Amino acid sequence: MKQLLTFALLALLTVGAFSCKPQLQEDSDFKVSTVVVPDAISAAPGDEVIFRVYGKVPQETDKVVLVAPDGAETLLPLSSVTEKSFGFCIPEGFYSDNYTLWIERDQERIKIGNFLLNVYLTLKDTPAEKSTVYGLVHCKGAPVVNAVVSDGIEVVKTNENGFYQMTSNKAHGYVFISIPSGYTVKTRNSIPQIHQNLVAASDEAERIDFNLIQDEGQQQYTMIVMGDIHLANRNNDINQFEQFTADVNQYMAANPGKYYGLTLGDLAWDNYWNSFDLNDYVRTISTINAPVFNTMGNHDNDLKATGDAAAALTYKKIVGPTYYSYNIGKVHYVVLDNIKCNYDGKGDNDKYTKEIVSEQINWLKKDLACIAADAPVVLSMHAQFYGQSGENALSGSSNSNLVNALGSRPVHIMSGHTHLMYNVIKNNIYEHNTGSVCATWWWTGSETPGIHISQDGTPGGYLLFEVNDDDFKWVFKSIGKDKSYQFRAYDRNDIELKNAWKYIPDANEESADAYNKLASVKAYASKTTSNEVYINVWNHDSNWKVEVSENGNPLNVTKVEGYDPLHTIAYPAKRLNKNYSVSFETQKTKHMFKVTASAPNTTLEVKVTDRFGNVYTKQIYRPTAFTIENYL
Repeated sequence: MKQLLTFALLALLTVGAFSCKPQLQEDSDFKVSTVVVPDAISAAPGDEVIFRVYGKVPQETDKVVLVAPDGAETLLPLSSVTEKSFGFCIPEGFYSDNYTLWIERDQERIKIGNFLLNVYLTLKDTPAEKSTVYGLVHCKGAPVVNAVVSDGIEVVKTNENGFYQMTSNKAHGYVFISIPSGYTVKTRNSIPQIHQNLVAASDEAERIDFNLIQDEGQQQYTMIVMGDIHLANRNNDINQFEQFTADVNQYMAANPGKYYGLTLGDLAWDNYWNSFDLNDYVRTISTINAPVFNTMGNHDNDLKATGDAAAALTYKKIVGPTYYSYNIGKVHYVVLDNIKCNYDGKGDNDKYTKEIVSEQINWLKKDLACIAADAPVVLSMHAQFYGQSGENALSGSSNSNLVNALGSRPVHIMSGHTHLMYNVIKNNIYEHNTGSVCATWWWTGSETPGIHISQDGTPGGYLLFEVNDDDFKWVFKSIGKDKSYQFRAYDRNDIELKNAWKYIPDANEESADAYNKLASVKAYASKTTSNEVYINVWNHDSNWKVEVSENGNPLNVTKVEGYDPLHTIAYPAKRLNKNYSVSFETQKTKHMFKVTASAPNTTLEVKVTDRFGNVYTKQIYRPTAFTIENYL
């Protein structure tokens, strides 16, 4: 016996025409108006769903058209029409998704609205009396066994029927699936829809089903790891971001294979939500032609909120869970939120600590208990786990708590926040502090088109994390550059940063004085005749090798801490030349190398070998004038 589902007293939606399908003619008398459409409808195959109408209803001979996000259409007859409603029945073989509802008459269509359709299949299990969340995990009706489902506190597995249940207090307001290996989920604006919101009272049972999609070929793929994006609709950042997405899409098209994306937080910028918020980010990231998993950053919290939980509500509503897990092939991915906000609602975004709260650690232990002890783990978080020297970077016991939770399993951590790039290997953990897409908050690309550079000299770009079963390789890809672009070399003899008139000719005396003070501490203040050459190898780790020869003779290469001079003239100098302040000064890096040539006019051969045996070479012709044009 079919069930009757009536929807009323919900948001009214405006009608319109579908431009790519049969259209409504201007002189047409075909009208359907003021239809009540809910945000979500839950029904089983065979159920009739009824839509309340407060205007003009369809005719009995009209058709319902349900259009899925991929454009697939299902044409259905109306099952009932009254003076105040119309209905149709959910067909067999129909599955959960976001649908657009149209009414069709002859060759004309009217758009009624959009809604999420949760299609319930028949359960073989009965939820326990204390269960408040339960449901079915299936793939086109076939049960998915041992799938992991969580509400952010409880973690449970499905049984042989694909059935799960939990006693949840619904603290986070949603339940999410840890996508099993071999499956994927629908995406919306490129974001995988791993969660569904809970709407019933905390002590009331509600059913949430997950319909998975088979995803073959997960043995070999590339994860595109994207550090801080910081979109704010300023500094020409939207146009620069379009150059970034074009670079990503072009790379994927030129190198066919399976790709996924992973952001590392600071997707938008809380200070500028009035001009570009998380909704805008979601629409913008959809231009990447791959599913994109997201990590929450400190600037993705709501400045007007009070406390950590309230600050995350906007992100949860628009983007999704703040921490969760998923599986691709043999790899278990974990996303954590390691920013604890202590906001007081007054707009001070510095009131936070870099911390993994105990709730997440407890959840992580339960989550990891569901996978094999030797399964490789890739964990993402916004703020860095270790500093450049390997020291703990999080507050309190967060570092030790996470290390203990992870145990002896091999782990790669992907982090951002610093806008720098460095690698730390410690405690069975390899941390990739991956630099940033926005480099110096999009400033250098705005002030100096063609030079997109971070404070440590790392170009704006992204990490290509290549997975082959449980074997990992990675390479940093600079925006607009080939993968072979892995270092930059400077002829020290021609660098004279303190020469203010050369770099800030239009500045006033106050700005010139500020520039000279800044240049003095960056170690390149005056010219020398020492014949030194500095080489910035931004993705260097202890298994890389840097070799330099002069006329076939090897030179002694020394690893040093230093500043990247190109950043100084590409951003601070450009700002001070306009008599503006400098917010993001050049920062010291640990991936700088130095050699001393025998003369000022010799040619050097630089050979850099990464940990995977890939060799990158460049001839350094000297003398080389230190100008921005020479590094475009």
